[in-house]
Amino acid sequence: MASAAVFPSSGRMPSTFEPIVQKDLSAKGGSVAFNPEKHLAFTPPSKVHTMKDLKLEDIGVSPIAVSEPFPLFSTEAIHQMRAEIFNDKVWENCQYSSDLAQCQLRGFAPKYAILPVTHGLLTKCFS
Repeated sequence: MASAAVFPSSGRMPSTFEPIVQKDLSAKGGSVAFNPEKHLAFTPPSKVHTMKDLKLEDIGVSPIAVSEPFPLFSTEAIHQMRAEIFNDKVWENCQYSSDLAQCQLRGFAPKYAILPVTHGLLTKCFS
C-alpha cells in the first residue's frame, strides 16, 4: 500500500514545507477585481467520457464519468488566485485540519476583501 506524507495533527505546516508557488506572488499587482472576460478562458474538453463508455452504465448519479482536461481560467486569474490564497492572514485564520484532510482552507473568499478574484468567481459563476 502506498503511503502519503501528512501534516501534523496540529494543522500547522512543518518547517520543511516549501510551497510550489512562492510568497512573492502575494505582493504582485495588488487586488484585482474579478472580470469574466479577462479571467475565464473556458474551452470545452476534447472528449467527455460517459459511464456507458466505461461499462458502468447503471452506476452513479450522472451519465457523465470524466472528461479530458480543459482550461477554465486564464493564466492571469490562476496567478491572482494563488496570490490570494498564499496571503498570511488567510493561512492564519482559515486553515482547517481534520483526520480526513490535514490541510484545508475554508471560508477565506468572503472574509477577506483582498480576495476579489476568488470571491467574484465563486459568487458570479457558481451561484
